[in-house]
Amino acid sequence: LVRDIVHWLNISSGLKPERSLQNNGLLNTLSQHYFLFFGTLSCHPHGVKMLEKCNVFQCLLNLCSLKNEDHLLKLTVSSLDYSRDGLARVILSKILTASTDVSERQIILLMFSWYGTKAEMFESFLRHKL
Repeated sequence: LVRDIVHWLNISSGLKPERSLQNNGLLNTLSQHYFLFFGTLSCHPHGVKMLEKCNVFQCLLNLCSLKNEDHLLKLTVSSLDYSRDGLARVILSKILTASTDVSERQIILLMFSWYGTKAEMFESFLRHKL
């Protein structure tokens, strides 16, 4: 299932992303749940291994490189677990360093609401970023 989703995402995120990855498509199809599924897997060590083996993190990095797709950035950030050091944090770092100022602020506010200001990872990341 994970490989099938990654294959579909790789095909769908070509030069012109497929309709199901657009804002309305994410709301009207099950596409948004793929990201939530990846997020659930990213919470568990065995799930992270599966995501790595199936190249999910590379797929998400590719999606984060698409221009004018802030909704995919936010969906990716809101889905993954960042409690462990690993590729999820690499994706978060790439999103924050490559995103527009508006989406960067929105993502930082989202992270504050989840982790608060006492989370070591988030504090050190913000110190480095700001």
